[in-house]
Amino acid sequence: MTTAATAATARIPHPHEITLREAQENVRLAMVQKGKIPRCPCCGQPAKRYRRLLNSNMAEALVRIKQEHDRHPEQEWIDVPHLLKNTPRRWSNGEWGGDYAKLRYWGLLEQATGLRADGSNRNGSWKITLLGIRFARGEVRVASHAFDFNGECLGLDDFEVINIRGVHNFNYEELIQS
Repeated sequence: MTTAATAATARIPHPHEITLREAQENVRLAMVQKGKIPRCPCCGQPAKRYRRLLNSNMAEALVRIKQEHDRHPEQEWIDVPHLLKNTPRRWSNGEWGGDYAKLRYWGLLEQATGLRADGSNRNGSWKITLLGIRFARGEVRVASHAFDFNGECLGLDDFEVINIRGVHNFNYEELIQS
């Protein structure tokens, strides 16, 4: 087929048609506009980003992970669900939830790669980062909130920065002395 024939038969996209990548970018841009909840042009679902607070559950989990790291410095990865299950606040009561996993948004924890036997990437193995260690010691401040969409961090809201003692409803001294 000649170039002229190929050009004549090539489909010209409708002006309202966009690629999936363009649709994703349009939704991301619309999500950052205050008060707007855009709809996905592909499926019509609302696309809402959440402003997640670094909360007391996260702070306590981070301190407990740091304590475990201090007890076993040779052990790079920690089975966090197992660690938290054996704390005074019982995992089985639903008190812990999965908030600790969001600490990765702040760069305080890193999740191990690899899959469980059932194919899930939620293998439970995490390591505390240098920033996480320093935050758990009270040496540095981080943003109080992160923006979350579909399990992914879209960035930090650094309007307010806090140290671990500034985490809402978290008593650092009480936890350290227990």
